[in-house]
Amino acid sequence: PVARARAGDFDREVAARAGPATWQVTGAFGPLGDQLAGLTTEDLALIASWVESGTSCYTVAGATGLGFYGAEIPRELGVRSLIVIPLNAAAGRLGTLVMADSAEHSPSTEAVERLELFGAILASSLRTAEVMRQLESRADRDPLTGLRHGGSFRVDLARALSDRRFASRTAVLAIDVDNFKEVNDTRGHPMGDDVLRRLAMTLAGALRDADRVYRVGGDEFAALLRVRGGSDALATAQRIRSAVRQTGDLPTLSIGVAVQEPREDPLVLVQRADAALYAVKRGGRDGTQLHAS
Repeated sequence: PVARARAGDFDREVAARAGPATWQVTGAFGPLGDQLAGLTTEDLALIASWVESGTSCYTVAGATGLGFYGAEIPRELGVRSLIVIPLNAAAGRLGTLVMADSAEHSPSTEAVERLELFGAILASSLRTAEVMRQLESRADRDPLTGLRHGGSFRVDLARALSDRRFASRTAVLAIDVDNFKEVNDTRGHPMGDDVLRRLAMTLAGALRDADRVYRVGGDEFAALLRVRGGSDALATAQRIRSAVRQTGDLPTLSIGVAVQEPREDPLVLVQRADAALYAVKRGGRDGTQLHAS
């Protein structure tokens, strides 16, 4: 969370942090920006403690009397005037807004009040943005497994096929859990849900960072891969099945593989992967097959 503000003579730098546990600079701008960015976690926590009560504060190098404990830290960096504004929301402390100047002057009451208002608006905006991010994430994911769902798969597939930045090709893996109905029938649906969650974790762990796995149906998964060709996609599919087999107690998988052809429609690519999957299941399940172009 970072913003820039202006209040009277204080238009030098703005720094803000996110997170009540470990403080860090998430943005620093202006003539003293590099110095503020170099503040340690301990220094930031000390400065943040000045406004722990929820009210703002300011300190000036030339002020008489006792200053804030630790005020010498920013002064050693060349800071002569400092305003600290807490960023608070209903959910708690979101961060701290720090404005510094290399000149000695006390801010006017009006300037501080404007900054306090700005801090309140900024905190509210940050909280709203976080809530929206959480809602978008939930809408994008299957609640049982945490994987992206079928809608996300279709969007990501269309985007991958239209992306011309990479020399690699897109492959689709159609993944089906063998005899999953028997798990639900003999061991109950809670156990079936646990199997799906563990499978999701195993599948995700067997893929490269650039690849993605989705839950597209009850016991159906899909993966999008960046590959050089069919052998590369088959190797990934085999790695997935090997990872599942190594758990010792998860059901086996049937996997159909299809690699994109030039200007191929996303639906056609998925249909080819499904056709390869059905061929595996007709052959007795627990296997992998690449659809011939």
